[in-house]
Amino acid sequence: MRNRESIGFRIALGFFSIVILMAALGLFAALQVHHVYTMFEEISTHEMRAMSHLGTIQNASQKQAVLIRDITSYEDLSIQKTAVKTMKEANAEIDRTMADLNKMASTFDAPVAQLFSDINQLLLAVRPLQQAAISAVQDMEIDVAKDKVYKELRPKQAELNTTLDRAHTILEKSSHDSVTVAEKMVQRLVLIIGVCTAVGAILAASIGWWLTRTIKEPIVYAVAVAQTVANGDLSSAIHVRSRDETGQLMLALKDMNEHLSDTVSQIRDGSESIATAAAEIAVGNFDLSSRTEKQAGSLQETAATMEELTATVRQNAENARRAQQLAEEASQAAIDGCVAVAHAVEVMDTINKSSHAIVEIISVIDGIAFQTNILALNAAVIAALAGREGSGFAVVADEVRALAERSSKAARQIAALVGESVSQVESGSTMVHQAGNTIEQLAVSIQRVSEIVGEITTASNQQADGIAQVNVAVAELDGVTQQNAALVEQASAAADSLKQQSERLAQLVSVFKIAHKY
Repeated sequence: MRNRESIGFRIALGFFSIVILMAALGLFAALQVHHVYTMFEEISTHEMRAMSHLGTIQNASQKQAVLIRDITSYEDLSIQKTAVKTMKEANAEIDRTMADLNKMASTFDAPVAQLFSDINQLLLAVRPLQQAAISAVQDMEIDVAKDKVYKELRPKQAELNTTLDRAHTILEKSSHDSVTVAEKMVQRLVLIIGVCTAVGAILAASIGWWLTRTIKEPIVYAVAVAQTVANGDLSSAIHVRSRDETGQLMLALKDMNEHLSDTVSQIRDGSESIATAAAEIAVGNFDLSSRTEKQAGSLQETAATMEELTATVRQNAENARRAQQLAEEASQAAIDGCVAVAHAVEVMDTINKSSHAIVEIISVIDGIAFQTNILALNAAVIAALAGREGSGFAVVADEVRALAERSSKAARQIAALVGESVSQVESGSTMVHQAGNTIEQLAVSIQRVSEIVGEITTASNQQADGIAQVNVAVAELDGVTQQNAALVEQASAAADSLKQQSERLAQLVSVFKIAHKY
């Protein structure tokens, strides 16, 4: 049964039904009581009053019998006058009472009304006899008066008394019967009121049971549903059986259960996804940490290599400076040789020795150029490994290689010239003039060598400065790498914490039991 009415309407309907029932019961009881009251009022107003009137008439009639006896028995005129006066008063009382009885006759049944009519006729018959007896006494006809009294008046009075007694008996019996009927009516009224009260109580109890059932059962069902949800079971189907307040409550519980089920399902799926993502992040962070550590090691090795390269370049620069000094000295010696060409023969041996020394120096220069070439090659490789930041250094390295090759070439040329010079010295003084020319050319070549060595020195210094900048960049890159490694460790720790929290969330959500949706 689906209750469409609200709880307030049903409660109001129940109480209104009980009120109507009690009002109907009260109205019925009031009507019955009024009926009994009317019956008792009729008894007290009509029958008892009629009996009282009959008694009054009977007393007055008996009083008149005594008075008429006194009038006919005593010759005292004062007694007679008093008796006549009293009789008239009694007649007046009888007339008033009889007039009231005649008015009440219509309220009684036919036998009683007939008795009232008979009494009225007897009273009308007695009155002339009384007057005739009184007139006879006044005419001093005492015997005639007594005959009227005892032969005519007394029988009528006796008949009147008999009729009054019969009417009184009938009214008394009627009053008793009315009282009996009223008592039975009261008993029946008490029984009916008791039955109606019992029926009303049963109906009220039924209404209360109906109200309790229609209100309690949905509330008990709602409590059971709420307890099921509180225990984490979201899989039960909630049925809305009414459209009243309890039905609205069940509809709200149903919506809450469905929303909780969807939320828990989404949280469960989300926690699983978070756990999977956290695990993948942890694995990725571990790999990134390993690669970062390897990168940091490679940067440290690169920094060490760059320091060695810096030392080598500075050494090359120092050697180039020394070679420049030697070239300047050789140039000065060549100039001096040009001046002292006249004394060439004498100092030929010295020149020969100097030539050998020059050959050795040129060999050193050639070796330095070779080493510079190798270092420039290594610097180019390192610059290539450095990528974009080492592009400038690569250009410098190429220039150094070119200078080294030129130095080597120049050294070979000088060696050839010196060899030729030695041959000319050995050839003799005839070749002095040619030697002078050769010495001049040697001076020019030495000057060129000095310039080349100066360029090598400058290039070496530039290489040293560039390598120093590369060292700074490598140091900064190493610091950034160390910071990245620390951040990777923090990210790994955060990923582990996230994984633990997602597992904890999944464990908490696992207590909920939800319905499977297909």
